Amino acid sequence: ISKTMVFTDYEMGHDDEEALDTELTPQDSDIQGLYNPCGYGSFFQMQNSGSLAYGVAVRFGPNSGGGDLEFETRLYTVDGAVGLTDSPFETTYWQYDDAWTPSDVETSEYVYLPFEDPIDLTTENFYFLGVINEFESEAQLTVMGNADSDTDSSTGDYIMSGAGDFAWFTSQTETPAIRLILSPEPFTYPGCTDLTACNYDPDAEEDDGSCEYESCAGCLDELACNFNPQATIANNESCAYPGCDDPSASNYDALAGCAGECVYLAYDCSSVGDDAWSNEAMGLFPDWQEAMHGVPWEGEWVFNVPATMIEPGSGVSYGVHHVDWLGMEGMPDWATATSFDAGEAMEGSTQHCIAAFGTPTAPGMHVITATGEVFISIFGQPFSIGEQSFSATLEVMANPNPIPGCTYPLASNYLSYATLDDGGCEYWGCTDIDAADFNPFANIDDGSCGDGCDPLTGSNCASDSNGDGQVNVTDLLILLGEFGGICE
Repeated sequence: ISKTMVFTDYEMGHDDEEALDTELTPQDSDIQGLYNPCGYGSFFQMQNSGSLAYGVAVRFGPNSGGGDLEFETRLYTVDGAVGLTDSPFETTYWQYDDAWTPSDVETSEYVYLPFEDPIDLTTENFYFLGVINEFESEAQLTVMGNADSDTDSSTGDYIMSGAGDFAWFTSQTETPAIRLILSPEPFTYPGCTDLTACNYDPDAEEDDGSCEYESCAGCLDELACNFNPQATIANNESCAYPGCDDPSASNYDALAGCAGECVYLAYDCSSVGDDAWSNEAMGLFPDWQEAMHGVPWEGEWVFNVPATMIEPGSGVSYGVHHVDWLGMEGMPDWATATSFDAGEAMEGSTQHCIAAFGTPTAPGMHVITATGEVFISIFGQPFSIGEQSFSATLEVMANPNPIPGCTYPLASNYLSYATLDDGGCEYWGCTDIDAADFNPFANIDDGSCGDGCDPLTGSNCASDSNGDGQVNVTDLLILLGEFGGICE
């Protein structure tokens, strides 16, 4: 080996580190997305007996790594009996670390890869030192080198032969940046030495400033949605907690980290006292109800007095001391509703039921307004912020179907909103034809019949139109004949 070599007490090498201008790379495999096996190395000869080889120093290329990559460092003993590929060797297995990959040629540095044990070297044999990946892989094993520099055939590449297998071939043109380390002293293994860091390296001998604290940080609260049992650094500020993610629920939480329990208030008297009312404002609930024209209706409102409220003038939240009920307006005439005595005090965190019922007599909108004087709590004392009104809407829908009932206004059971006569009109009165106040139109006797008619003493029957002492069909015909006329 005649080429000038780097030769110190610590290392031997063929490359010129001031003139690294090429990157030795593997060829693409026939299998898409994989790279062929590859290897790069140089020959060495010892001048002094008793030397020990401690490992290899390699300057990896910018395209090295980027995926799963296993490789070996090998020191072959070459005595000429067999070719280089078949010569015996000592090997150390490695999993490639992407931290060894430089961003460019200028920032590349030697990476020290020690052998498992020091290896005795003699002056009798040649040695070939290389890095090798014997299998197809998804990541590249690349090494920096000097182009067109192998003037003495002291380098070798592990590539495919013409027969399709892989072997070492010498007399290549590039010189790889691979050096034989004869003493480990100049190679203090760098890395993160902080025990609390995510990338703490127990083998590191010198801190290289690479410690990072984010990749292993996470939420360590087991109650959180994003609890991370693999995290080793607590970052509980990042914890997200369950909440109700349904906007229709009374406890909807727009900031919920994951789905939690939702609470749905019925907004009727059955829910009075429910804890979920604490999430609601002061007012009448529900804010809208509907009924249908001509259909019996029952409804309920709840007047909620919360524990706190926003004072309208200042926008500041205060505790509610109590509300003095003043009254309710807007209830339709056809409805009957429960109410409260004027001045009745309603304390904070309470609900009050208002029940109503009736049959709507016409379609339309009714705004129900509850009014009260609101007192907030300041240092435990009531302070009035004035009268406030709270509204809810009752909408009576038009009935698409006929409304059956008695449509005759003079009938005892006349139904003003009926649109279809059901033949059930009732006319109450005396149905005894011999009675003095017999009513020929009555179809239900109401017990009002008086004395009978006496034709000898003169008729005392109000319905005896012809004065014959009898109330009969003739009198009915006379009445019908005059029906609709104008009396003078």
